[in-house]
Amino acid sequence: MIFHALCAALLTAAPASHFEGALLSEVPRFTVHLAEGAPTGMETPVEQLTREQLQAEYTRLAQEKPGIGAPIALTSVGGGLLILSLPLLYVALIGILSGGNSTLVLGGYIFLVFGSAIAVTGGVLLAVGLVKLFQRIGERRAYTQRMEDINARLESLDRTGSPPPPPPPAELPPPTPPGAGFIDVRPDIVLATF
Repeated sequence: MIFHALCAALLTAAPASHFEGALLSEVPRFTVHLAEGAPTGMETPVEQLTREQLQAEYTRLAQEKPGIGAPIALTSVGGGLLILSLPLLYVALIGILSGGNSTLVLGGYIFLVFGSAIAVTGGVLLAVGLVKLFQRIGERRAYTQRMEDINARLESLDRTGSPPPPPPPAELPPPTPPGAGFIDVRPDIVLATF
């Protein structure tokens, strides 16, 4: 049972694209990066984006922002299992050191096995959860900064008003009549006259 819980927790924390959220309440979101560094839409400065582009970018960032629910759950379950293992290991120590009755010694060894298994499982879950938590916090920082920049730009557009629309294109000259620009060419050969 502990092995199954450990496997489920590790699969939940592992960023495997072939599971695509089958074991998670949070569906992992993957993006394709064309250049090293930030995702594709994050290179364009917010000053060059229109209001609609800013709103679309903000919505995209809000949807793609990595969640921290799974790492927090892993950390809390791991810590809980570690705390739960302490009384079991204490009872095992008392049973083993009592020495007199073989039933107490056998019970001590049984508690030692279960307590150790729970302690190892809790330690692994706690370590994986903390590593994932700090990774996600680092990833979220870039998204949060970009979202704050977009909010600041939207507020400045609200204060100053939208920039004036671009001027309409200049009127095109009227089309040239057919045959204009050709030299007055007389045919040399007459094929038929009617």
